[in-house]
Amino acid sequence: MDEEFYGKENEVDVINEDKSHVAFDKNKVDENLSVARNDIHESYNGTISIRENAKLYVILGWISAALTFFISPLFAVAGITFGILLNKQIKGSGNTLIIANVVLGLMNLVLGIIYVILAERMVGY
Repeated sequence: MDEEFYGKENEVDVINEDKSHVAFDKNKVDENLSVARNDIHESYNGTISIRENAKLYVILGWISAALTFFISPLFAVAGITFGILLNKQIKGSGNTLIIANVVLGLMNLVLGIIYVILAERMVGY
């Protein structure tokens, strides 16, 4: 084995020098770094759009929460959906929207039932 690697005169074989594990590993590291740089650049571009969508989901979620309380509990479905979409992008950030829309939807239902009961008593049914 020594003769094959070093040659007959104990000199490094120039033909097989580039195929050594050190040169091979160096080429692999260079390839991995270039792939990692491209991945970082692509992920950086993606985070900008994710943050913009996240802000939009937060705003639309709170608007639907206000509409849920004042107009109809059906808007809670939209608010819960925006909370779920926000959770998919940023973990745990849509939980407040989901809870707020569920609570406000239930409050609207209870207040609606109380309103109907009081209206029936006033009219005399």
